[in-house]
Amino acid sequence: MCSSDLATASGSPGDSSARLWDAATLKMIARLEHDRGALESVTFSPDGQYLASTGSDNTARLWTLPGGDEVFRVRHQMRVITAAFSADGAYLVTGSQDGSARVWAVPGGEEVARLINPGNIDAVLFSPDGKYVVAASNDGRARVWFLPIDDLLAEACRRVARNFNMEEWRQYLGDEPYRKTCPVNL
Repeated sequence: MCSSDLATASGSPGDSSARLWDAATLKMIARLEHDRGALESVTFSPDGQYLASTGSDNTARLWTLPGGDEVFRVRHQMRVITAAFSADGAYLVTGSQDGSARVWAVPGGEEVARLINPGNIDAVLFSPDGKYVVAASNDGRARVWFLPIDDLLAEACRRVARNFNMEEWRQYLGDEPYRKTCPVNL
């Protein structure tokens, strides 16, 4: 983690910012602004390179650390309540009042999966192996989704532009039966 290993999010409607702090000195390093409304949450990526923030402006944003440059901004139909990174930092999942959990590629910001829920999504997380997304909703239930393999394979093909070898397949997809990552490649 970098020296800005403390982040806060303003819950005040008049202050739509997250702040990065140096934990040793408690000096503010950066102020990260959303357009309007209150921020809902902030979370660090596992490697400490990024911070994700969510807000009542219907967006989630990814920022670089320690400087706080915006990498991407993604939009839901309603307030974005929560976000979490996959253990490898390759994906960010966001949960919204619109009843969707969306999985985004990091750092590109491409949507790779959309999971629909009947109510608000108040908390999200990835399973440690990255194969599942868990969402808690305001109806008192938790739901578990297996991530769509086809979406993940398409994203892998865009990033790697070749078929996974067997070792890579096992590493990223575990017991899922092997098939070509990029069907057009031989």
